[in-house]
Amino acid sequence: MAFVNRSIEQFSVPATIPQCLNYPRTYPQGIAQINYADLYVSAHRLFEAQNYLECAAVAQSLANSSHPVFKSHGYLILGACHFNLRLFDESIRYSSMALRCDPSLTGAYYNLANALKMMNRLEEARDCLRQGLNICPAFVGAHLLYANILVYLGDLQTALEEYKNVTKLCPDLMIAYYNQSVLQLRLKQIPECAHTYGIIADLLKAANETEKALDYYREACKLKKEDWEVVYKYGVALKEAGKVRDCLLYTSDAADDMQCVDLGGRRIIKKKKKK
Repeated sequence: MAFVNRSIEQFSVPATIPQCLNYPRTYPQGIAQINYADLYVSAHRLFEAQNYLECAAVAQSLANSSHPVFKSHGYLILGACHFNLRLFDESIRYSSMALRCDPSLTGAYYNLANALKMMNRLEEARDCLRQGLNICPAFVGAHLLYANILVYLGDLQTALEEYKNVTKLCPDLMIAYYNQSVLQLRLKQIPECAHTYGIIADLLKAANETEKALDYYREACKLKKEDWEVVYKYGVALKEAGKVRDCLLYTSDAADDMQCVDLGGRRIIKKKKKK
């Protein structure tokens, strides 16, 4: 999905030039007045409705404006529409035009990089996103796309660091943790992967996706049996899911492997083996 900036607030203009929001334009058949702010809102409604052809027609009117803000965002929306129409060459052209109008337009960097990626121009896409992230380091979507492109380029460790950056910006973003765990497995970072599985399980449990959460707790325990915190959470999750027998069986096995397992306030002490 291409990026379209959905904030109308950036179109606020100084009170000394109110004509920017109600800009008159002359046509051969007479005088017509175009409100570019209304056109902008209309373009976004059409985009959200996935009516990309009509949206592109409205965005072209924005791009024809002499006002630099509406012009640059008209090209931004055109780039997004053509991306979703899978006309990637046109998307690249319009996103590049948006950046020529406004080099600080971070959404255009994202759209341009996305289209470049689809054309297998991966190095260009990577460099484009670097520029965008230098302008807006908190753009989560750009971080995700950047990490994805780094994976395609084979730079797995740097991609992993990017996903970690995303989780710092959005601690609840599941896809970032999932991709992080996949890379940790590929890089054989097993203890780190077990920890990430535990986080994914916590998020799933909080979202009431109990069965999926249990699967991730189970996998985390398999990867790192000595992680008592995950064992504890897995046991509690089993108990809360009404799987008391599984809970008792699992924590009993865990107690054989570790000194103790704290389950719901009870401490199961490992028995010393008789000589």
